[in-house]
Amino acid sequence: MRYIILDSHKNISKERLSSLAEFFVNAGKAGEGNADIQVNFCADYEKQYAVKWFEVMAVDKGKTVGYLRCLRDPDDPVRWYIGDVYVLKAYRGHKTATNLYLKAFDELAYYDAAEYVIASVDRDNKPSINLHTGLGFYDTKKPCGFADFYDKENETCYLKQLFQYYPVPGADTPVVEKIFPIWAEYVKTAFPDAGEKELKAKLKDLLSDSVSGRSAFYAIWNGLNLVGFKYEKDGKTVEYNSLIQRTL
Repeated sequence: MRYIILDSHKNISKERLSSLAEFFVNAGKAGEGNADIQVNFCADYEKQYAVKWFEVMAVDKGKTVGYLRCLRDPDDPVRWYIGDVYVLKAYRGHKTATNLYLKAFDELAYYDAAEYVIASVDRDNKPSINLHTGLGFYDTKKPCGFADFYDKENETCYLKQLFQYYPVPGADTPVVEKIFPIWAEYVKTAFPDAGEKELKAKLKDLLSDSVSGRSAFYAIWNGLNLVGFKYEKDGKTVEYNSLIQRTL
């Protein structure tokens, strides 16, 4: 099984487009006469809204067997929408849908501003609910309200925050000053009487250990916002994400 990203129909082969059209028919999502509407949906949406998009295809022996599309909100570049997720019946129950999402998350990591992704889920669709919660989505209990899409009455918006982990190379980097308030927020729970000087010393010690290879220290980003840190030392991992903490 291969998972392929499409982000343009201008340079895609006729064979690939034909395979995609055949898939929509086999998946029961389009009749013979309107499969091209499904195939060209993202390209047409881009023309109408000038919005970035990509599609993920699951391909087995040259045949398209799974699909999803992901579009950036034309009104909000930090917000992306995953929709129209289809898997042929013979390929369900083999993590095909999960892998489509994971491939989409990998692609979203390319876009620095991407903060979260949403999906509209039927409240009675337990397999879809299990899929999304298993992937780290949570139910906002609100409609998605994405561009001019119209949710069905029984659908609710599931949301997943997107986080990237980048190693911090040392104590004398600009990112340290950005990390410190989050670090202090975390450490204060364990050392409520510690002063700023002491807290900064603790942080610099960890970063120095990271440079020497005795530990590893990462900054956690949500889009362009630094929201947390993670460090590994002596077989122990500590992770603190202020965005999640504040959400809880």
